[in-house]
Amino acid sequence: MNDTTLSVVVASLLGCLRFVPIVVFAQPFSSIPIPVRVRVIMGFGLALGASAGASPVADSLTDSALLLGIASEVELAVTNIAILNLAFGSVFFIGRVLDIQAGFGLATIINPASHEQQPLLSGILMMGATVIFFAVGGAETFIRLAHEQAVRIPFGAYRLAFDPKILASFAGYCYLLSIQFGAAIMLILFVVDCCIAFLSRTVPQLNVLVLSIQVKTLLLLALLGGAVSLLQKIVTRLTDAAFRFIGQTTLP
Repeated sequence: MNDTTLSVVVASLLGCLRFVPIVVFAQPFSSIPIPVRVRVIMGFGLALGASAGASPVADSLTDSALLLGIASEVELAVTNIAILNLAFGSVFFIGRVLDIQAGFGLATIINPASHEQQPLLSGILMMGATVIFFAVGGAETFIRLAHEQAVRIPFGAYRLAFDPKILASFAGYCYLLSIQFGAAIMLILFVVDCCIAFLSRTVPQLNVLVLSIQVKTLLLLALLGGAVSLLQKIVTRLTDAAFRFIGQTTLP
């Protein structure tokens, strides 16, 4: 095997360490209902495509520097996964808050991707966010960003160079957006709880538990139906913020 072929192989393997974990573990890619091995193949193809137009540092990697290059690629992958999971995890968070407030704390659905149980509204909102992400071209934007990372950050050359406080501020921004999405629904459900509590004091014979579940279920379905367009705006803003933050923190 000549030096050129060896360089391409090493660069491709380092690219796999950078991109495969993102496709497998990061939201919303991990919510796609396809087998893990298929996602691994997708990540491998992304690594090959990104390395084709890049100028990898693998040419200059010695045996002693190869381990450092592997660690740097894993570090970059973990950074990207953390950013994407923070962005889409905020949607899961607000869904869980609404679950508990609406009385669905014990209700679960089966996630078609992981085949595990998930909270009701959290699972529904995450599925909706995943569909919106791919519908608005989030996957294409991620592929372009991956290629730009491969061009501007040679494989094996990434060094963590941003303040973790910036990541905390990004998380605060994402969760604030999600709370803004659910704030009106939370307020209406709180008012309903207050009204039902007043009825329970004035009409003790009333079965408050059954009434509250019925009222809040119908009300929540109506409110979520009207909030679909708002969810699209929130997911679009979260996606743009995540990709912009990845560019600001990982690209030199």
